[in-house]
Amino acid sequence: LLVAAMMGTNDTTGYSLLLESGRVRQVRQFNVRAELQQQLNFHWQLVWGVDWFQQRASLRLFTFGNVGPYVGLRAAW
Repeated sequence: LLVAAMMGTNDTTGYSLLLESGRVRQVRQFNVRAELQQQLNFHWQLVWGVDWFQQRASLRLFTFGNVGPYVGLRAAW
């Protein structure tokens, strides 16, 4: 499974006069997930993958990123 998403938002007014003299905040988010799934039986599934997330913003306070692996067990009922 490979999933990619992108989203953006813009404030209509300045975020705060204390941050860059009231500059309008623009945020862009990017996310990519690669996942492998192994069916264990009718109800259980083992999943593992990597998730990458990046947020970019016109105000540096709101810019960050993350990447990491995960492992999980899914149940269907």
